[in-house]
Amino acid sequence: MGILTQFSNVLLNCGTACIYPPASTATEYRVPITPTPANALDIGRKTGATGIVAVPALILEWQSDEDVAYLKTLKLLAYSGGPLAQRVGDYLVSQGCHVVPIYGGTECGLSPSST
Repeated sequence: MGILTQFSNVLLNCGTACIYPPASTATEYRVPITPTPANALDIGRKTGATGIVAVPALILEWQSDEDVAYLKTLKLLAYSGGPLAQRVGDYLVSQGCHVVPIYGGTECGLSPSST
């Protein structure tokens, strides 16, 4: 139910959701792609995403000059699933990134919080 809510929110607001392409076919099973800090940013760049929702563990790894330059172009860099280290959040905000915590559950969807 939660994943349906997540995608319907995006679609009803005329947005685009980016997901990893299927790895398996009707005749061959492959393990699904596991998100990593590198491939998550890569798919964001390739699809022209204007916002990313990620877990803090991914954001913690996005500290290179190249990564931060891309993150500054986003309208939203949201995180959920745990706390983001204050030093990381402070650094990204000082560089011009729009960092927002999001609270929610898989059963009901996300709720952006204002800071």
